[in-house]
Amino acid sequence: TDSRQNFESLCVNAKDSRVHYLLPGVLYLRGDTRKVFFDFIQKEQTNKYENALIEERSLSELIALNASVALLNNDLIALQELLPHTDMLVDMEKIFICDQNYQILASSDPKYFNQKVNDASSIALHEKWEKEKTRTVQIRHDGVIDTCSAIMVGSKTIGHVRIITSTDRLEAQMKELILWGVLYAIIATAIGGVFARLIVRKLT
Repeated sequence: TDSRQNFESLCVNAKDSRVHYLLPGVLYLRGDTRKVFFDFIQKEQTNKYENALIEERSLSELIALNASVALLNNDLIALQELLPHTDMLVDMEKIFICDQNYQILASSDPKYFNQKVNDASSIALHEKWEKEKTRTVQIRHDGVIDTCSAIMVGSKTIGHVRIITSTDRLEAQMKELILWGVLYAIIATAIGGVFARLIVRKLT
């Protein structure tokens, strides 16, 4: 953030003081530079998670919107046909359609059919849904994004769509971003050292 005049003045004074080596602090990952770097990492991480939340919410609400008639008619085949295959969807682990008692009537994995979801995360989702009174609620736990959307007829809730998506890929992307950021800081510092040495040589 220093001006050219201030930087040249610093070099001149360093020469007068018989300084033989100068490393510009402007390229260090500290002070304002450090804050900007970590703010960028935080912003990128937030944006990636927000995009993942929006995508999962949209799919969950779309399935819920189309599931009401089949659920009212207890048409299990039609409910199953509403579910996209998870192999075709990046990061998606499980998709359920449940009745109002949280019994699974359709599932992307057949082994969950007819089971009742009453684990800790399911209870947390239900409690959040009861508290917020919104059509869709989302929580993050155990490396996943967990989304639950109400299947409604009028103002009455007759079931739920549940989508569980892994955050492993997002976490890997953030680790890679941080790694590249650290490498950039190291390279920038090294270049700063070379740059400073050249300036000092020129001044001497």
